[in-house]
Formats: sequence, structure tokens, C-alpha cells
Amino acid sequence: MLTCEVNPKLATPGFLMAYFRTYEGFSSIVGHSPGTIARNKTLSSKKLPTILVPTPPVETQKWFDRLQTKAHEARTIRANTAQDVEALIPAMLHETFGRQHQAA
Repeated sequence: MLTCEVNPKLATPGFLMAYFRTYEGFSSIVGHSPGTIARNKTLSSKKLPTILVPTPPVETQKWFDRLQTKAHEARTIRANTAQDVEALIPAMLHETFGRQHQAA
């Protein structure tokens, strides 16, 4: 497994991860990875530094990272709320119609 350490004066890990998940970023990794579809494409430690990444100023990257964190938190809240609603609706139906059914 290829790992590397980010120079904090040049980039943030969150920004780089987001970039490499884009079509352009992933294509640059694939383009620097020798091999074929039939044989595993592998990015070497020698090829990794040759990938050019368009990096805005570090402060902008940190702002982007904070924005990504807020977006992740919003998605988590939305997913949790959806689960709560899924559980709440049957309980409300039972509360509303279950009592009438028992009284009849």
C-alpha cells in the first residue's frame, strides 16, 4: 500500500483526497499507473510525485476542508433524520389507527 505525507505548507490531506476523487484527479492517477486492465495498474512511489495537482492557497484549502466537514455533518443529520422518520411513521399510524381498532 502506497502512503505518503502531505507537506502542510503546500496542501491539506482533505483537499488532496477530494481532488483525487474527482474525474480529473482519478484520471491523473490512472495515467501515471503502468499496467493494463488485465494486469493490475499500480502507482509507484516514483510516479506519485510526478502527478501535478492544481492547488489553491493553503488557507483556501483549509476553508474547503471546513466546508467538506459541514457537508458531511449535514448528510449525517439527514440520514439520521430519515431513519427517525421511518421509525416514527409506523408508530404514528399505530397510535392513530390502533386505538380506534381496539375500541371497535
